[in-house]
Amino acid sequence: GMLYLEGKPVGPLAWQIAPLTSVASGCWHITAKVDRRAAAMVEVCDEAWSISDLIVRLDAAAIASRLGLPPGSAGGVFETTIERLQIDASRLSASGEIIWRSASAGLGVSLPLGTVFLNLSPERQHTRIHARNEAGAIAIALTANLDRQLNYQVSGTLGAVSGGPALEQLGII
Repeated sequence: GMLYLEGKPVGPLAWQIAPLTSVASGCWHITAKVDRRAAAMVEVCDEAWSISDLIVRLDAAAIASRLGLPPGSAGGVFETTIERLQIDASRLSASGEIIWRSASAGLGVSLPLGTVFLNLSPERQHTRIHARNEAGAIAIALTANLDRQLNYQVSGTLGAVSGGPALEQLGII
């Protein structure tokens, strides 16, 4: 088939359902691949979903445009490896890593961020996200907690790096 997002084609979608496993467990077990950019194992049990072995490679500019951000507001490539993502009526839990290679971001001023690493780990009632970067114009060290309702708390630091611009010079914060 073809996968569409908001009416725009994302790419060819191939899936395989394991009927004997599904009948035995009472849950749907699906292996899915989108073009050569994404692959995952999906399990659907009543109102609970889990995705494992999710591997995605996406262009940051394409993601930014889908989110309604201005052209040029993001650059680089996202490489995602999610070991497990669980979604049900009371919980959102994720574990894995997102790497944003050759990252750049900005609204009006493009800011090179180097390589950004996001590590996701499940906690009791939320998912914890640790963000850090290497070789960017600013140093990033952030921790975010994300709950099922997508409420979040962020703490950490953004700092100038040696030889880089001061944050005040960038006019973004």
